[in-house]
Amino acid sequence: MNMLGSYIPSDSFLHRQDDTIRLLSFILLFILIATSEGIVGYIVSFAVILIVYRMGKMNLMNTLRSMKRFNAFFITVFAMNAFFQPSDDPIFSFWFIVFSLRGIMLGFDMVLRVIFAVFLSAALTASSTPIAITDGIRTLLHPLSYLHIPVDEAASVLSIAISLIPIIAGESREIILSERARGVIPEDNSKAKARALSVAPLIIPLFLAAFRRAENLGTAMEARGYQSGGKSRRRIRLSVGKNEIMLIAFSIFSLFISLFVKEIII
Repeated sequence: MNMLGSYIPSDSFLHRQDDTIRLLSFILLFILIATSEGIVGYIVSFAVILIVYRMGKMNLMNTLRSMKRFNAFFITVFAMNAFFQPSDDPIFSFWFIVFSLRGIMLGFDMVLRVIFAVFLSAALTASSTPIAITDGIRTLLHPLSYLHIPVDEAASVLSIAISLIPIIAGESREIILSERARGVIPEDNSKAKARALSVAPLIIPLFLAAFRRAENLGTAMEARGYQSGGKSRRRIRLSVGKNEIMLIAFSIFSLFISLFVKEIII
């Protein structure tokens, strides 16, 4: 099963792209998802995601199955939009809670956008190593270094955060299995209330594991002579060929189609 945040080695069209061009293309596609509206916009976004997964030879269903662990988050996103949106014609209203048709539509809209963004994030991390993402961020942000903005440090922090996602996910699975063996956490087929209450015993061990990983990483970086604020020794490399031009053209064309559809609907 594809775990979100994991790099999957392959020789696909998406994997062979230049790091910077691939990252820039995904940024344009994220803008597409953020600006799309209406049923047609959702169809365009989903079609783009299907094409991206086809380019990367990745299984969409594996990513969808991996997102099951975020069901509580999606429900929270929906509830925050469905129950707290002001409306002149509410279905139900009590104090600051307003449940309306407009809120329901906004809730579904936000959840779909988040799901589409997770699909794209999974495709990006599956086709790019953390070092490749770091190089792409550093290249795109390089002009800001002339304004004395610590571009290298920002790129390194983002890359480390991305690379720690599958590690922390693995830690959480080990903690869940160990706590379940002790009878602290109920099985998956237990009642929703019991499963919700069982999250509390996971918080402290997971935080301790994350801090332990961060401390070990910091020690390893110091042992290798890493110094923050120093001048980067990496050269900015940008390789643009026929494949890169095709990928960036696809992203720009998809964004243009999405904006064009949005203007027609409005």
